[in-house]
Amino acid sequence: MVSLIFIGLLQISSGLLAREVQLPWQMQIDKQKVEILSEKDVLVIKGTNPNLGSELLVIRLDDEESHDYYSRSNLERRVKPGSFELRLPMGGIKKENKERLDINKLKRIYVFNADKYQSKHLGVGSKNRLRKKVKINSIGFEQNEPLPEFVHAYDFGARHSEVLEGSQPVSLVVNNKSFSPIQLFGQMREIERPGPEPWGRDGIAGIEELRLPLAKGLWRIVLFREDLGEWENLPRQLNLALAINGIKQITPPKNSASQWYQKEYLKFYHQQANTDPWQDIVKHRGLVQSYDFEQLSDQLSIQLLGDSPQQRFISGMILQKLDEKVYQNASNGLLLVNQRRERYFRQHWMVEDQRLVTQKILSGSPISLNKLTLAQGEGRLVEFDLELGSAASPEWQSSFINSGGYVEVRRSLPRWRRAGSAQTIKKKFNHLTALKKEKLNQGPHKISIWLKSDELQVGDYAFSLAFTNDNEQIISHVQFEIEVLAQKLPMNEQKVGIYLDHSPHLQFFKEWEPLQLAQIYCDLNYLDRLDLRALSPPMALPTEDNIELWLNELALYKEFYGKADLLAYTPYKRLKEVLSEEALQVKMAKLATLSQGGINVYWSIADEALKETLGLITQDAQRLHSANQFAKAAGHLNNPNQKELINALDLILINHGFGVDKREIMQIHKSISANGNQDKRVWLYNMPAFRLAAGAFLWHSGADAYVQWHGRMPTANPYDPTDGREADYQFFYPQPRSCMALPDVDKGLFELAMGQYELRWYLWLDQQSGPQAEQLQQNIEKTLGERWLQAAKVDTLQLDQWRAQIMTLAQSLILIDEYQVSKLSGEVHEPSIHPRYKDQN
Repeated sequence: MVSLIFIGLLQISSGLLAREVQLPWQMQIDKQKVEILSEKDVLVIKGTNPNLGSELLVIRLDDEESHDYYSRSNLERRVKPGSFELRLPMGGIKKENKERLDINKLKRIYVFNADKYQSKHLGVGSKNRLRKKVKINSIGFEQNEPLPEFVHAYDFGARHSEVLEGSQPVSLVVNNKSFSPIQLFGQMREIERPGPEPWGRDGIAGIEELRLPLAKGLWRIVLFREDLGEWENLPRQLNLALAINGIKQITPPKNSASQWYQKEYLKFYHQQANTDPWQDIVKHRGLVQSYDFEQLSDQLSIQLLGDSPQQRFISGMILQKLDEKVYQNASNGLLLVNQRRERYFRQHWMVEDQRLVTQKILSGSPISLNKLTLAQGEGRLVEFDLELGSAASPEWQSSFINSGGYVEVRRSLPRWRRAGSAQTIKKKFNHLTALKKEKLNQGPHKISIWLKSDELQVGDYAFSLAFTNDNEQIISHVQFEIEVLAQKLPMNEQKVGIYLDHSPHLQFFKEWEPLQLAQIYCDLNYLDRLDLRALSPPMALPTEDNIELWLNELALYKEFYGKADLLAYTPYKRLKEVLSEEALQVKMAKLATLSQGGINVYWSIADEALKETLGLITQDAQRLHSANQFAKAAGHLNNPNQKELINALDLILINHGFGVDKREIMQIHKSISANGNQDKRVWLYNMPAFRLAAGAFLWHSGADAYVQWHGRMPTANPYDPTDGREADYQFFYPQPRSCMALPDVDKGLFELAMGQYELRWYLWLDQQSGPQAEQLQQNIEKTLGERWLQAAKVDTLQLDQWRAQIMTLAQSLILIDEYQVSKLSGEVHEPSIHPRYKDQN
């Protein structure tokens, strides 16, 4: 066993520690001879995080070929407060360019903290207490920690993929050389996925048979059969039948498409965030099969009987002798392997629990929330936390509903959600589902109520939500008033909406393809209730086979939106992959003609492009423009280095990464495209604060629209945050029944909708004259500034205050108008101004 303890930079040269480079931690280095490392060795980092919150560490490893970021390994791990230990098996570490790190030629190891300390504080009331640097106690190498000798664990995967500690790697034969005692037969391929831990994230598909020597006696075999999937694809593993030594095992019947959807795709739909992601989700992945059998010969044979390579997949296998002397529940092989999996997961994934933070309402006497004021046709979201002392059923009633107002009463489900591509998971309450009139369990609940006044008459309305026990006694009661103003907001030419793709699962089975258009209709219909749009709607790949579906989709969008600008996000890029340059020109000319009239299609040709591809993208724009005078090019810009593309594009999508500047948007609007188009469009997209970006800042910036990704884009399993390269992005969640009148949605949709209604209030303010309106408008614009960098400092409290100030102004003008009308009619009455409006007159 090699035990090398050091801090900072380790430089390995000719097996000796050569020199020390000063890094944030100043500690002595134990200068020992470094023996040659093996893939079974584990890099162990132990330390202490003295802060109240988590901290991000970067572990950088260089071999002799490393010369830049992509030729080295850069591992990010977020560590919890207090003491921590990271164990990194060396065999599975790869460089950023996906090549294997050469362990035998390891040259340097850096460990440093990725967070900055100059301006970050511990929170409100911290009195300028700076966060402290993470302390590293030791860094060294240890040998792989074996499992007990009576448990044989085999981790299937690629030759240099990471292997769970204590298990033996099983990979395909390389250069006629096998690296395990297991023989594999079949047309096989290695599968490697981004996943939560080494055991389950990779495997081998297409195995028809595996053989290995095995002593006679009673044995238990445990197989992990699930391919975790990646991006929008969860592999359909419908038939996992197998035979052990020629004897077919009893397996569940082959699943139908609907059965698979309910059992596997929605496996965690009913699983809320209760304990932690490991207990709630990760430990239940794997499609685990366990069999006890008697081995009568010296060789074990396992045949996989599925009818496709995906049905013949194994990620891990455990063999354990069922001997009274060694087998006990505490030494169960599956339990021991799962303990290793769990330890890895807890070391490498940061879990943060988000508590209920809004107004809490306890069981007892009725509680009144603040009065809600709406313009005619405006919608708002009301949220509160509820603590039920015992199980109760909800009942709600409202004169608002009876008079024609629109109401949705929902529960916010606690779900584990991932933060981008980081290995950080938080409990979030963004998943909103219909509150059914059935019992809620005792304990905390978050309730969300969406109200829209539609064409209600001016006046005051009541809303009441009661929770009753089995004896119909009210144990909790929430009530508030809704005031509808005599004010209709102007319609906004600046549109707000989302990117909405086809539901991934409807593309998994051929029999479901006809349902795609129906699902799109349901999604558009619900978006329309919130006055939002699918600004980048689903568009089938317009090949000859799909052209009818593509035209039907365009017809549907024309029915919903009339004349409108829409972004075709994927078709051009996918057509480019399958057609020659000449065929692509012909195809785009035809499509541009077919889409002409009403719907104005912008074809996306640049998606946050790298600098070296800008020239090729410009050529794509030129070809697209030359294909047909109606064809228009669009591109996403998220970096200032992409500015040279602006001239080539007709629709420019920009975000805070590119740098959103009001003056630059004005310049783009005035510029002329390479094809002579003088009507350039600018859309904002994917900004950090939905409501601010879709409302105040969209109005202030002068951009033409705001669009947010994604409508339906789960990575693999839609309710597992640990599979895939990054987080699941979904405004519409898949659920047991599709096209529900009240679908499960993400809270972000309502934030976009509220931003869009606030946009209309700002447009109303633009239309007003007089010193009060002008002063308020100037104050808002000054606070927002010219750039998003300044506007991003505006919080929701400020947005609420601006909306209240504009409403107050509007109500005071309404009262003055009423006074003028009564004066002209001869019935002169002093306006009965509410006390809160007196300062405005």
